[in-house]
Order: sequence, then structure tokens, then C-alpha cells
Amino acid sequence: MKKAVAVSALIALLACLSSVSWAFAKEYRIYRELTHEMRSADKYDYTREQFAEKGYVMPSVSAAERDERQKRNDDIINGFYEKVGKGEKAALNIVFWTVEGRPVFRHFYFNGRSWRYVFDQSRDGFSDMKIERSVCKEGRIPEQAGAEPIVELTDCKTYRSEIFVY
Repeated sequence: MKKAVAVSALIALLACLSSVSWAFAKEYRIYRELTHEMRSADKYDYTREQFAEKGYVMPSVSAAERDERQKRNDDIINGFYEKVGKGEKAALNIVFWTVEGRPVFRHFYFNGRSWRYVFDQSRDGFSDMKIERSVCKEGRIPEQAGAEPIVELTDCKTYRSEIFVY
């Protein structure tokens, strides 16, 4: 009788551990998908079209492109805001170019509780060519688009405790 109870308890424990590890694997897969661009070395060689295909927010290069690009950027940013507002996992990738044509990146990842932020200026020859990484406990998105920073991050583990990204 004791053996049967012990076996049943062991089977229940294994089932529980299996579901926990499956849930962890699923969470990790989502994290890897959403932060791929943050970690990717391929991004340094993307064309403007590839950045657009991958959903990056980026500036327009011509007056003809400006309205279409602005609408697309607004859609991407508003989608990010909507997910964050619901407490869902979300990522936002931004690229802009220096006067010399080198890319500079800002990546945001919200996991439902905390934020990861990467500011990558490693290809900008006129900067300190660093990749700044931060993990922040608090983040705030603006109530009205355009009036405030895109994201305001606070309580960060980095050399700055607050990060404001415009």
C-alpha cells in the first residue's frame, strides 16, 4: 500500500515537473524569438528593405516615403504599446543611421514584469562604439504619442538608473 502511494506521488511529481519544464521551454522560446534581433549579428548587414520586413522602426529617407514610413512606424510603436499595456511580452526594434551611414540600434524587450534595453552604437566610428545593455524593473509608455519619450525606463541595472528614449 505504501509502495503504491509512493509510486503515485512520484508519478504526480514527474507530471508536474514535466509541465513546468514544458512551460519554461515555451517561455524561453518566446523570449528567444522576441529578442533575436537584439542579439543578432546579421542586422549589421541588413538592407533598408530587410529592416522594414523585420518590423524595425526607422526614419524615412525621402519626402515621397515619409508619410508611408511614418504610418508604418506608428503602427509598430502602437502595437508595442498595446501589448505592454496588457502586460504581454513585447519587443520593439529601432534603427537609425549616422551621417556616415552606419546603423545605430535601440532594442526594447518587455517580459510582462521587467524590461531589457540595448543601445548598440558599435558601428558608429564617432561614438565610444559600445553596446549598452540594461535590465530595468520599471517602464512607462506615454499616454499620448509624440508628446513624451517612446519609453521611460527606471530602476535600471546599468551605469544610469533612468533611461529616456525619444
